[in-house]
Parts: sequence; structure tokens; C-alpha cells
Amino acid sequence: GKSTVAINLAAALAQMERVLLIDADMRRPSVAAALALPVNTSGLSDVLAHTAELDACVRKIDAGFDVLPAGTPPDNPQEMLSTLRFKTMVLGLSEHYDRIII
Repeated sequence: GKSTVAINLAAALAQMERVLLIDADMRRPSVAAALALPVNTSGLSDVLAHTAELDACVRKIDAGFDVLPAGTPPDNPQEMLSTLRFKTMVLGLSEHYDRIII
């Protein structure tokens, strides 16, 4: 339910604004599958683990918004989301997007 609501909200807001949807559910990611993106493709966890570049992980969707998939399932998803790197990443992204949905 949460992922469906987030996807629909992103699609609605994308009609008027630049929107990024971040799938932060790294234990059971579902956004990539719902949007027909390859599952376990590089994403948020890979960016936070320094194994992929952010620009390479953000995908454009036909619905008019961008998506940052959850990425490779990590051992410590909660710890990754509480890092300064995550906060800095979101602050940097806020300069390029009107709305960021996590």
C-alpha cells in the first residue's frame, strides 16, 4: 500500500513539478518491480555504500518523474538511512527537485 501511494503521488505531482521517488525500503523493495525496472538494480543502498554513483542510479520514468530504486539489499538498511551521507544526498537532491518522496 505505501509504495502504491508513493508512486501515485509522484505521478500526480510530476504533472506540475520535478519529482524524485526514492525507494528506501531496502528490506523488501517494491517500487522497481511496480515500475517494471530491473529488480536489484543499483540504487540507494549502492550509493550509500559508495559502490555506485547517484547519477547512474536515478532512472527516468515515462510517468514524468525520476526514481532512485532501493538497490542491492544491504545487511544494515536502518544504519544506512541514519548516516550523514543519506542526509547530505537528500539535501543535494533538493536543489534539483521540487518534491522528493521517500
